[in-house]
Amino acid sequence: MLEFITFSLEERLFGISLPQLNKVIRAVAVTNVPDADGIFHGVFNYHGEVMPVINLRKRFSMPSKEISISDHFLIVDSGKHTFAIVVDKVGEVKKIAPDEISEIELSSSFDDNAKKKGSKMNSFLRSENGIIILYDLEALINSEIEIQLEKLTEILKKEDSI
Repeated sequence: MLEFITFSLEERLFGISLPQLNKVIRAVAVTNVPDADGIFHGVFNYHGEVMPVINLRKRFSMPSKEISISDHFLIVDSGKHTFAIVVDKVGEVKKIAPDEISEIELSSSFDDNAKKKGSKMNSFLRSENGIIILYDLEALINSEIEIQLEKLTEILKKEDSI
């Protein structure tokens, strides 16, 4: 059985692999980082570490929204980076048999490039609440976001040294 944590953005359901989730916390105020890409809401202090907050709405071309006190942060680990993603609501943990997951092929340039690199196609699960789109964080965090995470790290290092 595979385990996924579900969450919603704009009434759409998503899921990420439970082993990639470190913690769920209530949203807190974030500090804007000058010169950071719009894919980032900013950063916050998470147990003494500077934690980047990624704006999945921008990644999914959804309408922008300010972080509110009813939102949650999912602290996740992509294998290369630990960061927070802002979600409207956190759902439940779902235990899923691999044969319950369907895969679809998307035609966007990112997904075509990801497929060529050996990433799997987008997966989804039919549930009583609708379709849940399942993401592997490594596939979700494409090379553009990876580059922006590296730039953000450099910006933060420069500010620390000033």
